[in-house]
Amino acid sequence: MATSNKIKDLNLTSFQYTQVAAPLMRDLCAPLFKSFNITTFAYIRSYLDGRMLHLSTNADWEKLFFENQFYNEQDCFHKVRTSTVLKEFRKFILSGQPVGNHCEALHSFNIWNTFSVYQKQKDYIEGWAFGTTRDHTQIVDLYINESNCLQKFILYFNENTKDIVDCSNQYKLIKTVHNLSYEAEKNKDGQGVAEFLENIKINKFSIPTKDGTKFLSKREAQCLAMLCEGGASKDIALKLGLSLRTVEDYINRIKNKTNCRYKNQMINTYHQYISNWLIGHGLESNLPISRGSNLY
Repeated sequence: MATSNKIKDLNLTSFQYTQVAAPLMRDLCAPLFKSFNITTFAYIRSYLDGRMLHLSTNADWEKLFFENQFYNEQDCFHKVRTSTVLKEFRKFILSGQPVGNHCEALHSFNIWNTFSVYQKQKDYIEGWAFGTTRDHTQIVDLYINESNCLQKFILYFNENTKDIVDCSNQYKLIKTVHNLSYEAEKNKDGQGVAEFLENIKINKFSIPTKDGTKFLSKREAQCLAMLCEGGASKDIALKLGLSLRTVEDYINRIKNKTNCRYKNQMINTYHQYISNWLIGHGLESNLPISRGSNLY
């Protein structure tokens, strides 16, 4: 593909790198495209000083992206990135009528109905974007109901593209007009979300029993989750940074509160009352599931 003279010399090498990376990313994304009718996938890394890595499976779109300097727009993507809180995953669905030059160009290029996930690290904001065509509006159901599946693809992508997304070579990075450190200070939306979640934090969880409602603490709930996933008391103690005696005390308290004496009873209690709450509060155990277990 010939290089357009519209692409600024300042970012010429970063554009050329997108053309090299696009076919590599397409090969990696083949299972994603085949299974879900997703047609485009993009990876974005925005450093706080304004430099950006912008890669996608569509080399032609990258050419248009650079020609129009969409990386300098303060569009909806930029606003979501700057409002993302440290270590938070922020999800963003773009559908309906396009607003703004960048979105209008995406829509005209037949890349639309997109789902983006952003996470802020210490020095940069990372993003993964899934897109399809204008007419494939029903894919929003997939984004809502199967977002965990797409996040597993993100883990797969990260593991297999370490060289592709490695930014130690500065020629891969776009120079933009943004300073995300300053703009993030102005954008309080993400901070508001964090404050809201802190204000509604649940520190105990209710479980109905034949003796009335009993309450498990967050720590007790975590111990129950790990126990049901096959973790031994010593594994739980190591994971939570507790003594073995403390974990055993927690387990005995759980048994007394729930009236559960057998593991199958504890598993049922965990799934019925606790598992979704732990996941929603980022407290799931992440311990390996024992052989023969079919909890997830």
